[in-house]
Amino acid sequence: MLGAAVSEAKTEPPSHKKLRDSRKKGDVPYSKDFSQSILLVSLLGYALFGGGALLPALKALMEVPTGVYGLPFHQALTVVGTRCLTLMLQITLPFIGILLVVGFMADVLQVGFLVAFEKVKPSGKKLNVVENAKNLVSARNLVETLKAVVKIVAFSWFIYVLIKDAVRPLAYAGYAGIAPFFALVSQLMKKLLLYVALLCTVLAAFDFSWQRMQRTKRLRMTKQEVKREYKEQEGSPEIKQKRKQIRNENANDSTQLAKKATAVVANPTHIAIALYYEQERTPLPVLLAKGCDDEALDMIAAAKEEGVPIMRDIPLARRLYADAPVEAYIPTEFIEPVAAVLRWARSLDGDGADVDGVSDGKDGNDVNDGQTAERTDGAATAHDENKDDR
Repeated sequence: MLGAAVSEAKTEPPSHKKLRDSRKKGDVPYSKDFSQSILLVSLLGYALFGGGALLPALKALMEVPTGVYGLPFHQALTVVGTRCLTLMLQITLPFIGILLVVGFMADVLQVGFLVAFEKVKPSGKKLNVVENAKNLVSARNLVETLKAVVKIVAFSWFIYVLIKDAVRPLAYAGYAGIAPFFALVSQLMKKLLLYVALLCTVLAAFDFSWQRMQRTKRLRMTKQEVKREYKEQEGSPEIKQKRKQIRNENANDSTQLAKKATAVVANPTHIAIALYYEQERTPLPVLLAKGCDDEALDMIAAAKEEGVPIMRDIPLARRLYADAPVEAYIPTEFIEPVAAVLRWARSLDGDGADVDGVSDGKDGNDVNDGQTAERTDGAATAHDENKDDR
């Protein structure tokens, strides 16, 4: 019983697959405080620093009634309504634009571009009275309540600090005209913006970290879930053994095909390309097989054993490996360089050739017996390595 309980305990961190799947369902760490903080600071910042037309528009709005003295009531009503509507749009449209653009960007900063219909699908769990009752006393609601209290207390204290020494100047500023009044209010709002920005930064950082921690905790896995997911992704040991067997068989096929090749183009130790051409049977050269790393070394060793000419041409080997399909005629762009390789191979009259300084990969010794060839400036040049060391 105790062992079963321990095995079912969610003690393991969520896997990349589980995190990826939960993201597709819309389950991502999302902080409302982060988005609200950026919005609030952006709106206040625009009002104080970017709203060059805001103050004149507010002043004009307050002076609208003074421009209709002496007009008939119906005419004055039309003028006031039209003028007020125009000024209100001039004042509010920038704020609406900021709300839309900054709100969208704040969400993208948190979760990226994500569309998850799972979040808006109807679910019976949302109507479950018992589950909803449990959520009322959850740690999440407790933290949200605590944050709300901190916000109320902090904002109240900020406003108190700002206006306690500004009550008298504000009371007399109205007698000096609109411009001095707005200048004083602007000073107070700049201080408030600084305080709000600091508070919002702290709350947003805390809330985002809290949301990430809660999501990780919610997605924890049991040891059994980890094992099951690993089997689903990697397969059982029997399936893995079968895959390994298939890979080995494919490697053996490449080795056998290298023995039947007309020539092999090598990298020399990382890539090997087996080419076949017989004028009466194949209208164009055929790429029999290609391999890299250990498989390439096996192909080179097999070709050497059978006396198949091996050409060291690094650019051609890389291009053939990347762009030419196996068991098919070579693409048109490779006809000229491959023809040069085949002409060189035919010129050897079957004596066999090997790559200069290519290790066979088995005993670490360099293969230096037999003819070698290296492509230089697009031409094939053969040289004898049995001569004196150079």
